[in-house]
Amino acid sequence: MTILSACGGGSSGSKEVSVSSPAVFAEPERVALEFGPSYVTEYERQSGLAQVQAASAYDEGYAGFHVKLAVVDTGVDGSHAELDSISAGHDFHGSNSLLDPDGHGTHVASLIAGKRDGIGMHGIAPYADVTSYRIFDEDGTFGDKRASQVIPELVSYAKADDVMLLNNSWSSPYEITDFDASGVRAGLPYHYDELKKGWLAVVSVAPDGTEPDYTNRCGVAREWCITAPGGGTDVSRDGVYMAQNQVGDMRTGPAPQCQHQ
Repeated sequence: MTILSACGGGSSGSKEVSVSSPAVFAEPERVALEFGPSYVTEYERQSGLAQVQAASAYDEGYAGFHVKLAVVDTGVDGSHAELDSISAGHDFHGSNSLLDPDGHGTHVASLIAGKRDGIGMHGIAPYADVTSYRIFDEDGTFGDKRASQVIPELVSYAKADDVMLLNNSWSSPYEITDFDASGVRAGLPYHYDELKKGWLAVVSVAPDGTEPDYTNRCGVAREWCITAPGGGTDVSRDGVYMAQNQVGDMRTGPAPQCQHQ
């Protein structure tokens, strides 16, 4: 399955570093899911699952089995009840912490792989193996980090960890075409063709099928960009059910600091 959670990371030089695709692709294991009453309720709580007809994929046995991906974001609260199987991962920002002080990475991870246990909600690929690759500081920004510092190391770790997909569900008020190859953005494969395989820039769609105000568009990132449910502009009316970091409960709508600069 390659329909993952969204905040918005698309896009409306010369190469500085040498990188290659982290992807290790294989046909995922297929196991049809059983749906008892509690699992139906859990499925229905997450409106985005019905929006993308996830049940049809589950009937075919696709629910993330033996798929390993990394959430490239603000970190993930691995102590959350919906996410307590998240792999430790790595901090590429230098703060030496995998905790999620911002909240966005936890939100994204739950929409991807929140546990299917009959309680709360579950993610679109509840049996995927998810690891946390933290690239943002405590303010939800890159700070002084550049792609020439972050990306080669991140790709190297992805290969060592057998990561198949790098999920980039974060947005920016700028376009990838505004930067040279040193700019860290979800549209980075625009500058590095070899990153396209296994790299996902994820943009958001509201429950009614419209594009919320906070999301980017795929634009020049269309070859490695997908659209997924992430809640609407008015979160009080059309938010989505997700994990809240460092609290252990759920709430609706896009996480704070959805835009990273």
